[in-house]
Amino acid sequence: MSILEANKKRKLRPTPTPMLRPTQTPSLVPPRRLWRTQTPTLRPTPKVYDFHTFADADYHNNPKGAFRDNMPLFLQEYAQQQHKNVGCMPAWLMLLRHSSSTEDAIVPFYIIVEDVRSTQRPYCNHCRCSGWGHHFVSKTNYHLIIPEADHESMPLVDDFLDLQTHLFHGLIHCNGFGHLLSIKGTAGGSKYLHDKELMDLWDRICTNLRTRKITVKDLSRKSSMYLRLLYGVGYGHSWHGKWGYKFCRGSFGVAELDYFRAIKDLSSLQLDQIVKDFGDTDKCREIKQIFRHYKDMSETPLMTLKDLLGFMLTIKSYAPLHINKKATAAPSCSTSKPLVIANKEDGKWSAKRLGEAAEVIATVLKEKNAEKLCHGKMTRHDLRAAARVHIGDTGLLDHVLSLDNVDVGTHVVCRTKNPGTHIFEFSLEELGNGIKASEPARQPGVDVYCDLVYLYNNILVDYPGLKWVNEATWVVLNSKCFVKEWPLLDENDQFLTFTCRLMPLGETETTMEKGLPHGEVVVVVPPHATVGELKQAVENAAKNTYCIAKNFKVTNIEELEGFNDETLLSEAVASGIDLCVTGIGLALENRFRCQAGIESWEVRCTCGATDYDGEKMIQCNDCRVWKHTDCCGMKDTEVIPRVYICRACEVTDALNTIFFEEVIENM
Repeated sequence: MSILEANKKRKLRPTPTPMLRPTQTPSLVPPRRLWRTQTPTLRPTPKVYDFHTFADADYHNNPKGAFRDNMPLFLQEYAQQQHKNVGCMPAWLMLLRHSSSTEDAIVPFYIIVEDVRSTQRPYCNHCRCSGWGHHFVSKTNYHLIIPEADHESMPLVDDFLDLQTHLFHGLIHCNGFGHLLSIKGTAGGSKYLHDKELMDLWDRICTNLRTRKITVKDLSRKSSMYLRLLYGVGYGHSWHGKWGYKFCRGSFGVAELDYFRAIKDLSSLQLDQIVKDFGDTDKCREIKQIFRHYKDMSETPLMTLKDLLGFMLTIKSYAPLHINKKATAAPSCSTSKPLVIANKEDGKWSAKRLGEAAEVIATVLKEKNAEKLCHGKMTRHDLRAAARVHIGDTGLLDHVLSLDNVDVGTHVVCRTKNPGTHIFEFSLEELGNGIKASEPARQPGVDVYCDLVYLYNNILVDYPGLKWVNEATWVVLNSKCFVKEWPLLDENDQFLTFTCRLMPLGETETTMEKGLPHGEVVVVVPPHATVGELKQAVENAAKNTYCIAKNFKVTNIEELEGFNDETLLSEAVASGIDLCVTGIGLALENRFRCQAGIESWEVRCTCGATDYDGEKMIQCNDCRVWKHTDCCGMKDTEVIPRVYICRACEVTDALNTIFFEEVIENM
């Protein structure tokens, strides 16, 4: 048999069936897969960053483009996308490590990406209240949230954006305009996050991502005091003004000029005149005592209400500190509280160092008492020189000596001004000396916070006799919306940056200002870009920013008329200017036309308001015009009537009735 025939027989031979044991069954899995093990895909752990330095000016990979381009890059670089969405919206997570003197904590920081084309609420009521209701609807909204619970116990439920328990919630549209919706620090339930820390974080992120404008509705208060009034008179700006937020819009027709005039009038109230105006009231004595106490405490003259409130707020920003040794501490019968020593915000000296300095000062005063010289009192110069023998940090000594009534064990270091020499003198008194049971529990100067509440309620809110003071207070209280605008150009920026206002073909700046919607885009191009490249960049920016600009085509740029597309921009215009861009393809009939929505609201109130300002309103059933319920004489607690006829329509109806009655009589 040849080799060829043998190979043919071998190929035709059937494959033998393997012998199986009685208990053995054929495997349903192919043998080649038996060695493979299917391991679950593990998602990487979210990155952890330092809370107090995250997104600061020195952060690496600092973006230079517009916000719509910077935010996606920011998410890819620093955040981790979660496997569970909020509804249909992707959720990204970063972890921030918060270190404090008491404990370290991990803070979850979520960013929820909302596509307005797939959401049930595409319009922004916050834009409408801020005067931005005519803006085009942005394609994407970014919600920045720090929840109340940690990331492991906080479920991403579908109504996550609507929860009122968040410690922090900010909203930024992809066009760079946004709103700070809520901040709840330690006063709002946070265990370790302060309002100032949250504001610092928000400001760093907005600056780093190059936002355009951010608004905040300031409703913050402590006890009965609205901070926008207290800080407005004391500092000349709201609490958010420390981060650059300025007046944006007032309620009930309050304009910017009205706001600044009211702040100026209240701030310039003379303290002597206030005492005269309260002369016939039972509050005069206590107001005079409060004024006298803080005038004596201040090293600079306090003449106006702004001087006084500003000084008291500065003192209030310090944290009270008891300096008592447990071994020698005795129950205090004093109704006073120790004044401030440590500044929590600065944290320059620890509580231990402050306590040591206060004890050294008390020891020096005890020795002076033992010598029975000058009744145990020492001038600031002598006391400072004696204490420097034991403490070399003069800044620490100056800080402690600038305070009043500091408790040290069972004694109090008292600071008073000599009426003859006008020099501060220090003495050591025992706690409880001179305190009688019949004396009131609260005395002027003992508690700064109580003094602020007293002055707020009796001077700012209920000033006797002068109507203009109460009117100025009303103006400030109805100025709730504040805004911060970031500069368009960076001093170190090497690119060309422009703000381009999009207008449909055939429209002009004048017609756009009459209420037609409009959109703005920030365009960043290389330094050697041409006019044609700028037009292409504007088209791409418009398509990526607004829903109605999907087919937008640039036909003309007003500031570049006469230049061809090959002209270098650096030879035609300067970086940072505003450009009016005309084009075709804006779908102005689309439902995403403007942030105010498709409904047409006509506001014409007796207070002068011509647009919705966030206050409660009612619509007249005859003229269909909206007015404030407060201006119509309705209280907030009243039930809104189902049928309402405004005063103007009532007069018109009455005149028409009289006219028709006369016509009928003459027929």
